[in-house]
Amino acid sequence: MTKVESEKELPNPTLSKHMYWHERKSLRVIAREFNTSCSVIWRLMNKYNIPRRNRSQANTLHPKSPFKGRATEKAYLMGLRAGDIYARQDYDHIDVSLFTTHPAMLRLFARLFSKHGKVNMYPHKSGSGIYEFGIYATLDKSFSFLVQKHESPPEWITNDDEVFFSFLAGYADAEGSWIIQPNRRNVNFSFVLGTYDHGILSQINSKLRSFGFKSHLYLAKEAGKMMNYGRCARPVYSITVCARRDVIRLAYILSQFSRHDEKLGKMRLMMKYENVKRWSSIEGEVRALQRLVQRDVDKCKLVAETLWKRKRSFKRARKLLLITRANPGAGHRQGPPR
Repeated sequence: MTKVESEKELPNPTLSKHMYWHERKSLRVIAREFNTSCSVIWRLMNKYNIPRRNRSQANTLHPKSPFKGRATEKAYLMGLRAGDIYARQDYDHIDVSLFTTHPAMLRLFARLFSKHGKVNMYPHKSGSGIYEFGIYATLDKSFSFLVQKHESPPEWITNDDEVFFSFLAGYADAEGSWIIQPNRRNVNFSFVLGTYDHGILSQINSKLRSFGFKSHLYLAKEAGKMMNYGRCARPVYSITVCARRDVIRLAYILSQFSRHDEKLGKMRLMMKYENVKRWSSIEGEVRALQRLVQRDVDKCKLVAETLWKRKRSFKRARKLLLITRANPGAGHRQGPPR
């Protein structure tokens, strides 16, 4: 075909842009589909004013969408970042990751970031010998606000009540504990938030007290003391809210922003039984929730250990498992005869 004939038979600007940017087809593939040359496609793109992908965009297999959330969503993500999530900038994109033994946290991470980029998982063995999963995502540079871990919440968070509680919900989803336990025949509710971050906890405690909560900030563990995961490198500080009325009030507020299935389950249980004082009336549901959480954690550890010991990535191990179930002995290559 001649250049004129090719241009007549090529797609309109809207379709061309869709093929190049949304379907992420190369100039060579587009040219092949319309039986023409790359140079003709190049000239038409210039004519239609369709921008070219840069080197990073061209090498990106999974497109990344920018962050366009409200201030409350941004604050929630920053609360998570201040807790469990690690973030760093790599050239023009942001890498976020965490390690956990809780499937609820894996689901939370995937729900938050899968709409912005590809999320991947892999088995991991921690330095203390715990088998867990690592999960990570590569995000658009508009998530750069996650790179810096602040020593205290910025003013735009503490100056707005709704934004502050969204930040606190993210931080509590990462580091907080909602505790339901017996006290003789009665039931006690409490909320505990313990971390190394004295500056963040101090701001949270001051803000909570300004709302009338009877919260307390104290030194929980000195540096070098033993914790569940080993010796703590720095002093650990904790905020506690123990007054039943305050704990339930806080649960009502944070449940509007929380996205952690396990912690939402405990908050809803507290709200459901806010007027029940006898432990016997609530024990059954509390024990059932505890067993469910423990079963999920144990299963997560077992799967992580199995996959880690096979020294294979998560996807390949799952594929191998399906093959061996369908055809026992498949996937095992015999060596040469000796």
